Amino acid sequence: MPISVGDVFIWSQFKGHNDGSIKDAWFVYIGKTGLYSEIFIAYLLRTTTQIHHYSQGGSRSNHITHVFNPKNIAHNFFTSECLLDLTEKPFNIKDNIDTLEKVGVLSKKGRLNENELREIYIKLSKNKFISKIDKMNIRDSLRLHGISGLPD
Repeated sequence: MPISVGDVFIWSQFKGHNDGSIKDAWFVYIGKTGLYSEIFIAYLLRTTTQIHHYSQGGSRSNHITHVFNPKNIAHNFFTSECLLDLTEKPFNIKDNIDTLEKVGVLSKKGRLNENELREIYIKLSKNKFISKIDKMNIRDSLRLHGISGLPD
């Protein structure tokens, strides 16, 4: 079954890390450009296990986050506690997600529930670094997957 909005997956040997390293990365697929868009863009949020940066006194303690704890039944597919930094912009990927999954680059691990996706979008919608069109594309993708109660 192809990766869709709300899915959590590992991107094997991801090349887009801030430190220039090439290593596996966990992502949440939160949306894509609309059907009539001139170009395809998939919006991905990357998790981090560097939670200490987000604790009180940490360099990113004022960032908006969403935490995943594998002890929570809804997050049991994660292998360690991690979070999304929703102050950062999503990755805008132009590669075909279905093709990357078919050739084994992406490995689906689980799926977030509707309430969690709604909560993530509400936090993300407050991000001033994300363009209005990107927010609209993400919101519309979530709505197409049955998620209601999203701010405009």
